[in-house]
Amino acid sequence: MSDSNKKSSELMLQLIEDLYLFHDNEGIAYAKLWVEDHYEVWNVESAVLMNYLIARYMQEYEGEIPSEISLREFKRVLKVKAQIQGSEHSVYTRIAELDDAIYISLCDEKWNAIEITKKGWKIISNPPVFFVRSPIMKELPRPCKNGQIASLHQFINVREEHDFHLIIAWLLSTFKENSPFPIMIIQGEQGSAKSTTTSILRTLIDPSTLTLRSLPKNEEELAISTKNAFVLAYDNISEISDNMSDNFCKMSTGGAISMRTLYTTAEETSIRIKRPCIFNGIEDIANRPDLLDRAIIINLSNINPKDRVDEKTFWKNFDELHGEFLGGLCNVVSQALTRLPKTKLEEKPRMADFALWVTAAEKSLGWSENYFMKIYQNNRANAIDQGYERNPLATAVFNLMEQKQDVRGTTADILAQINLYMPQEDYQTHKGIPINQLKGRLRRIATLLRERNIEIQELPRTNRGTMLRIFNTKKLDTTI
Repeated sequence: MSDSNKKSSELMLQLIEDLYLFHDNEGIAYAKLWVEDHYEVWNVESAVLMNYLIARYMQEYEGEIPSEISLREFKRVLKVKAQIQGSEHSVYTRIAELDDAIYISLCDEKWNAIEITKKGWKIISNPPVFFVRSPIMKELPRPCKNGQIASLHQFINVREEHDFHLIIAWLLSTFKENSPFPIMIIQGEQGSAKSTTTSILRTLIDPSTLTLRSLPKNEEELAISTKNAFVLAYDNISEISDNMSDNFCKMSTGGAISMRTLYTTAEETSIRIKRPCIFNGIEDIANRPDLLDRAIIINLSNINPKDRVDEKTFWKNFDELHGEFLGGLCNVVSQALTRLPKTKLEEKPRMADFALWVTAAEKSLGWSENYFMKIYQNNRANAIDQGYERNPLATAVFNLMEQKQDVRGTTADILAQINLYMPQEDYQTHKGIPINQLKGRLRRIATLLRERNIEIQELPRTNRGTMLRIFNTKKLDTTI
């Protein structure tokens, strides 16, 4: 590097004394800086941060512009300082939960946020959490103090009242960043406003220039999307592969995706993923039991052509009431925070934290006691039925156990008996299941089977090989 370049790098370093450099739990480097009358947080490699610092340099040194070489070197120094010398902090996209408060970034010019506590909610500047934003994130309207979420019903095309209430429950779940997020699945025939409904739910919480997406092609693409948005909404999905189904389960309850670090051949980067997700499609989208067990499934009805509204008018009407809907949700969330410590569940479903949270909000929503658990459990039962219909192996096991009370044998024996009850159209495909994969595939459908009182049990290995037992818990004693 030349003396002139070296000089400009050193001069730039003198202009960052007010920057707070830090890294997150994935080692990504950030800088918090004061801009006019508020703080902003940017990735140290972002173009926005560099533009701010270049502007400082030009102002300080009479319009002189640092060279590209100096900028690269300067960026590298910032990254090292943040990763090695800086402290570790959590960063948040759109919604954060800290202690007994919930914060929502408005993504406005002043970087203001909504602070929700047990005492109510208010707009604050410089929130006590590190919010980051991406170029595709749009500004939320300021919520209305007297807003009502029930008014949203006029924009949602649902068949049953309880389906609308389940949608409200899902919206409430997005505020609890520390808890699992149920997956919203919206299904319906062509013309039922699936895409519009998906867009409304996404926009209500996390407006974006990229409202709807196609399914990611791989894990890396999925991981990157979590850095650019809080709510991920996928449009016109026909089916979710087994691999991506596993990844979306991680997105729901929290997990990580490992991938090769950029520009290396051996190092791995682990990206934690946890985001609210929405899928829509005409057919039954999900068939994996573990995904269905985390899902809320809403079926939309077709809209009468006479009742249709042109898109421009529809969104104009929604935008006018957006602040009311958001204010209504903030009111409910505040009251739910108050009731949550005293709220109990008689039975805990898979998404217990989510169920507890919405149950704490029941009174604020005008629902009767335990109403949510009733409609949620019924929705889960319907989802499990959908899983049976889409899973030939589960159907075959169920049909087998309709005829048998207790089946024991080697994996080869069990597979042979299952094949006898495989639906004819699926027999050619599934009779080729390798024997050594049968246990794994049965584990995959264990939730579906358990809902029908069917259990899978591994018995002690014999000289014949691995032994399994399939039995009905209502018909037989469960002991070996």
